[in-house]
Amino acid sequence: EVQAGQNYNIRNKAKHIDNYRLVQKPNETGTAMQEDFDAVYYYSKKSTVVINVIDVETNEIIKTINITGYAGDNYGIDIPTIDGYECQDGNTDISGIITNNTKTITLHYKGEKQNNNPPEEETIDISEDENYPEEEIELQNEDATTAKTILPQTGETSAIIVTIVVCITSFGIFAFIKQREDK
Repeated sequence: EVQAGQNYNIRNKAKHIDNYRLVQKPNETGTAMQEDFDAVYYYSKKSTVVINVIDVETNEIIKTINITGYAGDNYGIDIPTIDGYECQDGNTDISGIITNNTKTITLHYKGEKQNNNPPEEETIDISEDENYPEEEIELQNEDATTAKTILPQTGETSAIIVTIVVCITSFGIFAFIKQREDK
């Protein structure tokens, strides 16, 4: 435990959580300003956008595209081209931002031929996994998106403000003395 006024270092304390990506860390080093505080690590949940291509005549799925990534990631694909079918929705691309929950998009296609094949499935993974410590933790709640560690509060912001005030005051005193000497 770190006492107020002591330095601390919590580098490499972020946890690897399956299907989550670390997106924001607290200050990892500094001087404790008080006994305890919460150091919060923010994580983004892995999720999927499901695109179902439907034959408007039979109402059957012709193709499914699964785009996987983390909440907050941008995604974008061109409207799929399927032999013998034409998209009835008029868009040229599908784009958006992945959310915490699975999102389903339905595209309507009209075809000249009857499709007797099983639906085609494609997966596109847009996630960029980073190197995390191998230590794993289990989530108690599947919807949890933060992991907390109790650590001392940093004084870095206060130290910067004090330094700026001292510099400005010193400059003012120097300018005042210089002005009096010039008279």
